[in-house]
Amino acid sequence: RSAAGLDPRSLDAHIGLGESLLESGSYEAAAAAYRSAAGLDPRSLDAHIGLGKSLLKSGSYEEAVLAYRSAAGLDPRSLDAHIGLGKSLRKSGLHREAVAAYRSAVGLDPDDFVANEGLGLALDGAGMHAEAREYRRRAVAIRGAREWLYGGT
Repeated sequence: RSAAGLDPRSLDAHIGLGESLLESGSYEAAAAAYRSAAGLDPRSLDAHIGLGKSLLKSGSYEEAVLAYRSAAGLDPRSLDAHIGLGKSLRKSGLHREAVAAYRSAVGLDPDDFVANEGLGLALDGAGMHAEAREYRRRAVAIRGAREWLYGGT
């Protein structure tokens, strides 16, 4: 709150405050900071993604869906927006919609572990078990390659 108090019109101050609050586990306060940031600049991708993250962490899945949909609308090439949308839809029990969001994420980056793992989980939830196994295998292969290349980091 003190960061935003320095200049209540500062988008960066609100986003910085949201990040700090999110890291400290103060999810509702983080959401408030990100909402303020989005109010200052409705086209701020960082504000909408931060809001989605904080709402997801607080268990407000339906609200997180709205925040991530806004983010994906602002930047259809944002991997974070599509992955966050997929996760919030899956947590809301909307598995088929989550599949579409994760497919978009995999389309943006076919080698992203989180996108492939999320797609596998969403496909499982939607009852598409054979295809789910394929994406879970891809995720394991991606993680294994990354661990081999970077020594487990």
